[in-house]
Formats: sequence, structure tokens, C-alpha cells
Amino acid sequence: MRLGGVHITMAYLASIGKLYGDGGLFDILTESDVYAEGTARQLLQGKQLARGIRSIKLASEALFRLFWNAMQPWLEKKGKCAITGAQEQLLRDVQHACHGNDKATAQQPIGEVETELTGIQNIIKTFIVEGAKQSATFGYWLMFLKGADLLLRILRSEREADFQLHLNSMCEVIPWFRAAGRTNYAKYMPVYVAEMNALEHEQPEAYTFMQEGEFVVRRSEDHSFNCVALATDQALEQTINREARVRVELLASHCERQLSQDG
Repeated sequence: MRLGGVHITMAYLASIGKLYGDGGLFDILTESDVYAEGTARQLLQGKQLARGIRSIKLASEALFRLFWNAMQPWLEKKGKCAITGAQEQLLRDVQHACHGNDKATAQQPIGEVETELTGIQNIIKTFIVEGAKQSATFGYWLMFLKGADLLLRILRSEREADFQLHLNSMCEVIPWFRAAGRTNYAKYMPVYVAEMNALEHEQPEAYTFMQEGEFVVRRSEDHSFNCVALATDQALEQTINREARVRVELLASHCERQLSQDG
């Protein structure tokens, strides 16, 4: 049995590698001595899931630190400050809470961050707009950061069995598949999303089943976070395989006619 979430994620990793491997991502991973060249090639081809995800996360964090460092002098020129001392302490509290692996304990500081740091979000958006206007390279790597964020949301939707987040992520991944030349995924992913959304009216019970998180396979009942999406790739693979069989049959009949005519 092929697990859908794994296959989709690997295809998405390969798409990121296709679009950014020769644009500097391969050099970032190898010249930093984090990965050997052979390993980096495999990661960017989507052949090693766990290590591939980690490589994208590492590159994303490194680039975001550069992003943040570049934003500091930009703010100083405008006479502004990114965060106050109290806000910086709040971020440290969130970091410590997350390291504790206690979701309930982390919820309170995370909620405070969402309310306290709204101003930072607006500052970052302004910096992004101005930076993209001044530098095409800035815009290029900014898109990589967005792609890395999408990867994390795909993983979160599966691990937390969040069906709506899963569908939203599948919608956002379509342009990446199209840009990377992964034609089958780009072609049939919209069909899958449309069919899943149609369940709400055509098959309410099945839709409720999905909304309750049953679109994933759990390792055990005690590990609800350890989930893998099953439905996505099965739907895509069945459609692609069915179309391939039709094409093979048409080709076979055509060859048979040609042979009979030649005979």
C-alpha cells in the first residue's frame, strides 16, 4: 500500500529542488558542509523524505535569519524598532515551552504572541514589498521561504489530522507542481480537491468522517500526532493509472491495425 501523504510530500520536495537546486540551494547545502554533494542531490530529488524535510527547514531558518538581519538596518533608517524587550522575552518563553513538548503549556504563550506581535507582521509585510521591488534575488528567495512554510503546513495538516488545512495546502501546492513540470500532479490535484469539497453536499457522512481526521492513518490510538495522509495519493494514482491504461489500450489497438494493414 502506498501512503499518499508521503508520496505527495516527496513530490513537493522534488519540486522545490527542481526550482531552487540550480539557483543556489544545492550550493547552500554542500558548501556549508552540512551535506555531501551526492546526498544533497538525492534530497533535492525528493528521494529521502525525512532528511529532505530537514534540509529545507535548515535552509529556511538560515535564510530567515539573514532576512531578519537585513530588516534591522532598514528599520533603523525609519527610526523604528522591530520588537521591544518584553516581546523578545515572550518569544523566548514560547521557545522554552515548545522545547518542553507540552502542547497545553505552549498554548498560552503562543496565544499571547498572536495578539502581541501583530505589529511585527505588518512591519515584515512592508519590508517584503519594498525588498521585492528593489531586488529580484530578494523576491526569489522570499518565494523559497513561502515554499518552506507551505511544506510545514502540509506536514502539520497530516500530523494533526486537520482536513481543511490539508485541502488548503493541496490547493497551494498546485502552482509549485506546475512550475516544476510535474504534470500529472498539477493536472489531477485540482480534481482531487474538488471531489473532496463536493463530499460536503454529495456524501455528508463521508465528509464528516474526513473532517474528524479519518483521512489519515495513525500509528496507534495513543499517538494522534503521528499520522500520514492516505487518501490523496491513492486518488491521484488511480486516476493517473487509469488514464495510462486507456492510452496503452489505444496504442495497442493502433499497432494491431497497422500490423493487419501491413500484412
